[in-house]
Amino acid sequence: MKITDVRMSLRRHPTKVYRRRPINAITDVAIHHSLTLTGSAESYANYHVNTHGWPGIGYHFVIEKNGEIKWCNDLDNISYHIGNSNGFAVGICLTGDFRSQKLTAAQEASLRWLCNVYLPTKIPKLKNIKGHNQYPGYALKQCPVFDFRKVLTDKSETIKVIKSLTDMGRDCSKFVCKGAAVKGLQDKLMFVGEKLPRFGADSDFGQECEDAVKAFQARHGLIVDGVVGVSTLNKLNVEVAKMNEYIKVLEQRIEKLENKLNTSGKKVSDWAKENWDEAKVNGYFDGTRPLDNITRQESAVVVNRLRHNFLKLIHDQGETLEVIKNQMEKE
Repeated sequence: MKITDVRMSLRRHPTKVYRRRPINAITDVAIHHSLTLTGSAESYANYHVNTHGWPGIGYHFVIEKNGEIKWCNDLDNISYHIGNSNGFAVGICLTGDFRSQKLTAAQEASLRWLCNVYLPTKIPKLKNIKGHNQYPGYALKQCPVFDFRKVLTDKSETIKVIKSLTDMGRDCSKFVCKGAAVKGLQDKLMFVGEKLPRFGADSDFGQECEDAVKAFQARHGLIVDGVVGVSTLNKLNVEVAKMNEYIKVLEQRIEKLENKLNTSGKKVSDWAKENWDEAKVNGYFDGTRPLDNITRQESAVVVNRLRHNFLKLIHDQGETLEVIKNQMEKE
C-alpha cells in the first residue's frame, strides 16, 4: 500500500485557511466519489481553490485508482465536503465515477485499511461511517453510489502492515519518513531555531532530524519521542506563526527607520534655505537633518545661544544706552 503526504504541496488559497477543531469533536467519516472518470488529489485541490475559492482541497484523504492514499488535510481541519456536517466529519474521496465505473481492488483494500485500521486509532470518538448522500441536505445526490458497507465488511484480506499516514519519524515501516512533508518539517524546525547542520532540509527523516525534533519537544514541554504527531506539529506551527509575526514587526520597524533616514537626507526647501544657512553660520544648528523635529538638546542650544547673543548685544551697546537715558532725563 502506497501512502503519500501531499499536504504541503497541494494548492492552497493565498489568504483563506480552514478553521480547526478538537480531535474529540470528530465523530464521522464521510465517503465520496470524485464523479470523474479520472483525476487526482492535485486536480481536485486546483478545482476547489480556483473555481470555488475554498481555502484548500475539500477532502482529508483521496484514494487514487492504484490504491495510493493521499493525505490532503490535517484531521483537525474543518474542510468543505459535507455542508453543515463539516464540523464533525472527515472526508474520504475515491477517484472515479461509480455510476459507470467500479472500484479497483486496490481502492477497496485502501478504503478498508483507512476506515477499519487507521482512523479508529486517530479519532477516539469515531461512531459513524456514512456515504455523502446520508447526510442532511444530500439525499438526492448519487454519492458515493457503490456499496461501501460491503467493501468495509469484506474479511477476505488480512491487513498486516500498519503505517501511519499522519505521523513522521525515522521508522519507515510505521511513519512518513521521506518526501515533501519531511522537507516541510525540516524547514520549519530550522526556521524556529533548531539545528540541522549536516544535512539541512534533505527530505529524509534521519538521526539528525530526529535529534532536532527531540530538542524542539523538550524545549516546549512535549513528550520527547522524536515522532512528529499532531501535538508536535501543531506546536511547531504555532511557533512558526510567532516567528513570522516577530519578523513582520521587525520589518515594520526597519521600514520606519528607512523612512526616517530618507527624510533626514532631503535638502532644505528653497524658501527656507537663506534662513537655514544663516542659522548654521550663527551656530544654532549643526546643518544636518533639516526636515527632522527639533530635539530637546537642540532646543537648549538655540535658547542659550540666543541668550548669550542678547547679553553680548546689551553689553556692546552699553554706552549708547546710557546716552539715550541721560537725554530722556533732560527732556
